[in-house]
Amino acid sequence: MEIRLATILDIKEIMFIEEEVIKSNCREAEIRHSIIQNRCVVGCIDERIFGFLIYHHHFFGQFFVELVIVSPRLRRNGVAKSLLRYIEENCQTSKIFSSTNQSNQPMKEVFKTLGYVESGVINNLDEDDPEIIFVKFI
Repeated sequence: MEIRLATILDIKEIMFIEEEVIKSNCREAEIRHSIIQNRCVVGCIDERIFGFLIYHHHFFGQFFVELVIVSPRLRRNGVAKSLLRYIEENCQTSKIFSSTNQSNQPMKEVFKTLGYVESGVINNLDEDDPEIIFVKFI
Protein backbone atom coordinates (compact mmCIF):
# COMPACT_ATOMS: atom_id res chain seq x y z
CA MET A 1 0.00 0.00 0.00
CA GLU A 2 1.25 3.45 -0.89
CA ILE A 3 0.51 6.33 1.48
CA ARG A 4 1.00 9.82 0.08
CA LEU A 5 -0.22 13.38 0.31
CA ALA A 6 -3.45 13.91 -1.56
CA THR A 7 -3.51 16.23 -4.55
CA ILE A 8 -6.47 18.14 -5.91
CA LEU A 9 -6.58 15.57 -8.74
CA ASP A 10 -7.62 12.99 -6.11
CA ILE A 11 -10.78 14.84 -5.09
CA LYS A 12 -13.13 12.75 -7.25
CA GLU A 13 -11.92 9.42 -5.80
CA ILE A 14 -11.87 10.82 -2.26
CA MET A 15 -15.41 12.12 -2.58
CA PHE A 16 -16.57 8.78 -3.97
CA ILE A 17 -15.34 7.11 -0.76
CA GLU A 18 -16.85 9.87 1.38
CA GLU A 19 -20.25 9.46 -0.28
CA GLU A 20 -19.97 5.67 -0.14
CA VAL A 21 -19.43 5.80 3.63
CA ILE A 22 -21.52 8.73 4.91
CA LYS A 23 -23.98 8.96 2.01
CA SER A 24 -23.32 12.69 1.58
CA ASN A 25 -20.88 15.11 0.00
CA CYS A 26 -21.47 17.81 2.63
CA ARG A 27 -17.77 17.90 3.60
CA GLU A 28 -16.43 18.43 0.08
CA ALA A 29 -15.31 22.03 0.70
CA GLU A 30 -13.58 21.00 3.94
CA ILE A 31 -11.86 18.06 2.24
CA ARG A 32 -10.79 20.21 -0.71
CA HIS A 33 -9.39 22.81 1.71
CA SER A 34 -7.40 20.15 3.60
CA ILE A 35 -5.92 18.89 0.32
CA ILE A 36 -4.86 22.41 -0.70
CA GLN A 37 -3.23 22.86 2.72
CA ASN A 38 -1.40 19.49 2.48
CA ARG A 39 -3.31 18.09 5.46
CA CYS A 40 -4.86 15.12 3.66
CA VAL A 41 -3.17 11.79 2.97
CA VAL A 42 -4.49 8.91 0.91
CA GLY A 43 -3.95 5.17 0.95
CA CYS A 44 -3.59 3.65 -2.52
CA ILE A 45 -3.39 0.15 -3.89
CA ASP A 46 -2.48 -0.16 -7.56
CA GLU A 47 -2.90 3.64 -7.84
CA ARG A 48 -6.54 3.50 -6.64
CA ILE A 49 -7.48 5.36 -3.48
CA PHE A 50 -9.15 3.24 -0.81
CA GLY A 51 -8.92 5.55 2.19
CA PHE A 52 -7.98 9.01 3.34
CA LEU A 53 -7.06 10.84 6.52
CA ILE A 54 -7.31 14.54 7.40
CA TYR A 55 -5.40 16.17 10.24
CA HIS A 56 -4.67 19.60 11.69
CA HIS A 57 -2.67 21.31 14.44
CA HIS A 58 -5.46 23.35 16.05
CA PHE A 59 -6.27 21.07 18.99
CA PHE A 60 -4.65 23.05 21.79
CA GLY A 61 -1.52 23.30 19.65
CA GLN A 62 -1.38 19.52 19.26
CA PHE A 63 -1.57 17.27 16.23
CA PHE A 64 -5.15 16.02 15.73
CA VAL A 65 -6.36 13.37 13.29
CA GLU A 66 -9.76 14.75 12.39
CA LEU A 67 -11.06 12.17 9.97
CA VAL A 68 -10.18 8.66 8.80
CA ILE A 69 -12.39 7.17 6.11
CA VAL A 70 -11.82 3.79 4.45
CA SER A 71 -13.84 2.30 1.63
CA PRO A 72 -16.09 -0.49 2.91
CA ARG A 73 -14.58 -2.72 0.22
CA LEU A 74 -11.17 -2.64 1.93
CA ARG A 75 -11.99 -2.38 5.61
CA ARG A 76 -10.13 -4.78 7.89
CA ASN A 77 -7.18 -4.76 5.46
CA GLY A 78 -4.90 -2.32 7.29
CA VAL A 79 -5.74 0.86 5.39
CA ALA A 80 -6.62 2.91 8.49
CA LYS A 81 -3.58 1.58 10.36
CA SER A 82 -1.30 2.44 7.44
CA LEU A 83 -2.69 5.97 7.24
CA LEU A 84 -2.22 6.50 10.98
CA ARG A 85 1.31 5.05 10.94
CA TYR A 86 2.24 7.45 8.15
CA ILE A 87 0.99 10.35 10.25
CA GLU A 88 2.86 9.08 13.32
CA GLU A 89 6.10 8.93 11.34
CA ASN A 90 5.61 12.48 10.09
CA CYS A 91 4.21 14.06 13.25
CA GLN A 92 6.05 17.12 14.51
CA THR A 93 4.62 17.10 18.03
CA SER A 94 5.12 14.72 20.96
CA LYS A 95 1.48 13.61 20.95
CA ILE A 96 -1.21 12.75 18.43
CA PHE A 97 -4.86 13.06 19.36
CA SER A 98 -7.91 11.71 17.57
CA SER A 99 -11.43 10.64 18.41
CA THR A 100 -14.27 8.37 17.47
CA ASN A 101 -17.79 7.69 18.64
CA GLN A 102 -18.18 5.26 21.50
CA SER A 103 -20.22 3.03 19.18
CA ASN A 104 -17.41 2.79 16.57
CA GLN A 105 -15.82 -0.41 17.87
CA PRO A 106 -13.68 -1.06 14.75
CA MET A 107 -11.97 2.34 14.99
CA LYS A 108 -11.49 1.98 18.74
CA GLU A 109 -9.72 -1.33 18.04
CA VAL A 110 -7.47 0.35 15.44
CA PHE A 111 -6.47 2.98 18.00
CA LYS A 112 -5.77 0.42 20.72
CA THR A 113 -3.79 -1.83 18.37
CA LEU A 114 -1.56 1.14 17.46
CA GLY A 115 -0.96 2.12 21.09
CA TYR A 116 -3.41 5.00 21.46
CA VAL A 117 -5.02 5.34 24.89
CA GLU A 118 -8.29 6.91 25.93
CA SER A 119 -7.80 10.49 27.03
CA GLY A 120 -11.30 11.85 27.58
CA VAL A 121 -14.93 11.97 26.56
CA ILE A 122 -17.08 14.64 24.95
CA ASN A 123 -20.79 14.27 25.45
CA ASN A 124 -23.62 15.79 23.42
CA LEU A 125 -22.00 15.89 19.97
CA ASP A 126 -24.06 12.94 18.74
CA GLU A 127 -27.15 12.03 20.70
CA ASP A 128 -26.52 9.04 23.00
CA ASP A 129 -23.09 8.31 21.42
CA PRO A 130 -20.25 10.08 23.25
CA GLU A 131 -17.05 11.01 21.41
CA ILE A 132 -14.02 9.23 22.89
CA ILE A 133 -10.72 11.14 22.64
CA PHE A 134 -7.56 9.08 22.11
CA VAL A 135 -3.91 10.08 22.41
CA LYS A 136 -0.63 8.49 21.37
CA PHE A 137 2.65 9.66 22.82
CA ILE A 138 5.31 9.78 20.11
